[in-house]
Amino acid sequence: MTTIGNNPFTGSLLTNVTVQDGTKFISLGSNWYGNVHKVVFEGSSYELNCFGVDGSTITNYPLYCPEEVIIPTSVEGVNIDSVAANAFKNKAIRFVTLGSHIVTIGNNAFEQNNIAVINISEGLEIIGDQAFYNTGMLKITLPASVKEIGIQALASNPDLEEIIVIGKADENDFEYLGENWNGSCDNISYMGD
Repeated sequence: MTTIGNNPFTGSLLTNVTVQDGTKFISLGSNWYGNVHKVVFEGSSYELNCFGVDGSTITNYPLYCPEEVIIPTSVEGVNIDSVAANAFKNKAIRFVTLGSHIVTIGNNAFEQNNIAVINISEGLEIIGDQAFYNTGMLKITLPASVKEIGIQALASNPDLEEIIVIGKADENDFEYLGENWNGSCDNISYMGD
């Protein structure tokens, strides 16, 4: 099945939807997943259906996709190296893994989520303005590769207890730090050489 119309499960007691490995939807109607908050994607169906791309950039992540985001190294054979502005904004995601292939995170990319855990690998260089604004994070570790952090990138996270910065002695080791980049978190641990 690659096409689903509008409201196919309206009035049903459907509690989960599983998309089999290798399935790629061609057309999805509104409210196709009914009352199910998150759909289960098996194998390659996750990559094929949950990541909108434009060139090497992730541009969209549908709301019905899993709350655990693992950004693939490629989508349909195209290598991925960045996350566009607003790509994951307000998508009810809780766990994020950014591999070493991700170099840039755009403005507001992960804004308005409830992120419990974020793993960022060495390789990330640029974090855009308000990229993690209002995400509920408690702690974040930034790899040594990060060169630029935008305006209010980590702001509006009142429970953010600690920012760990690997490979830098202090804020002067960044090429650019935007105003209020760290929000209200003053517990910044620099782990420089």
